[in-house]
Amino acid sequence: MATMINGIRILDKKDKTLIFTTYLLYIDFSSLPKTHGFGLMVLCDSCNEANNYKDSLLYKDLLANKALLQDYEDVTEALIENHEGAKKYIEELTVYDFKNFPLTDVFLEHEYLWHELNPATKTFDNEAYLPQATYKLKVTDKNWLAHIQPGEVWETTTCDFQGPYWYLEHHSDKSHKYYRIYMSSGYWVTEYGAIGKRPRIKKERFRWMGTGADKVKAKLRPSKGYQLVYRNFDTAFHVERGIK
Repeated sequence: MATMINGIRILDKKDKTLIFTTYLLYIDFSSLPKTHGFGLMVLCDSCNEANNYKDSLLYKDLLANKALLQDYEDVTEALIENHEGAKKYIEELTVYDFKNFPLTDVFLEHEYLWHELNPATKTFDNEAYLPQATYKLKVTDKNWLAHIQPGEVWETTTCDFQGPYWYLEHHSDKSHKYYRIYMSSGYWVTEYGAIGKRPRIKKERFRWMGTGADKVKAKLRPSKGYQLVYRNFDTAFHVERGIK
């Protein structure tokens, strides 16, 4: 059985917006998820036994999304690997109302490494002490939420499979270029060059999370002329704080 990393409780749904709580269940993880990819995978989560997501309008659209699937074997692999895979579906994911975060000694030193779901009560072990936050997920089409209902509770392997991702562009009379940075297989990967041309690619071994954020902040200085076009998170509660 795969280790369940996070717990999900759906609180409310209205039009294109879903409100839910995420609980950190497994001690080997030190942060709550925040990327758009996490939000999309929550909607496509096979661990949620309350519904069959493969019958949903969202899943059918994912299967037909050639731009998403062209380099991957299936939907799950694409959502894990493609940093812009959620761009079509997720308009915004904001995280707020944090509790027991940053991690407390009660969580870190607890005898349980994993706080499982009790199906009878629909609560998680030691729920009051778990790191948790409220998530407001806004999708681009209300049909993407049709199969999810308030009151559903489940535990999941879904997490931030991708780290933070930034895409910037620079436009002037002389050039049109871009700058993209993300994490992959233990490296910070930077792609840059003229828009529409073969990119230059650099890899730097990952040493700490702030490296990517620092590079982006440097590019966003007025003298550089770059503008942030897309990032896969909206709430920065780590080293990404301050990037606009």
